[in-house]
Amino acid sequence: MEIDKILEDIRDLFKSQRFAVVATSNGGHPYTNIVSFSYSEDLKSILFVTKRNTRKFRNISSEPRTSVLVDNRKNSPSDLAEACFVTILGKSKEVQLDKDEKIKKFLNLHPYMSDFTNEPDCAIIELVVDRFLFVRNFQDVVEIEAEQM
Repeated sequence: MEIDKILEDIRDLFKSQRFAVVATSNGGHPYTNIVSFSYSEDLKSILFVTKRNTRKFRNISSEPRTSVLVDNRKNSPSDLAEACFVTILGKSKEVQLDKDEKIKKFLNLHPYMSDFTNEPDCAIIELVVDRFLFVRNFQDVVEIEAEQM
């Protein structure tokens, strides 16, 4: 499959989904959370918000390698043929620069989270993409490195 087509499929998947699973590491053990997310148009970064007093934030602060899973499964047998998944691997950090612009973009997709993002202990986290693992039919896997985008 051509990379541009896969990237377009990933973009379409992101447009259709509002939630993702974020995996961080805590003392060598994986830790997962559901988050609302947004993404840059060039697909080179994923944004989500969290409070600074959470385990997720502490994990990212001590070990920035992060994974995010976005999928369109419906929890039905048809998922075997119809669902697609993308695992995004990269490093996450709290956004310091252009924070207002990134929160605005995030809130364009998630306006119901404006109170949450206005709280003083809310952090916007940016995962800088190293690679995508795009899966269809539960076994057709295509890996795309950031340099290929």
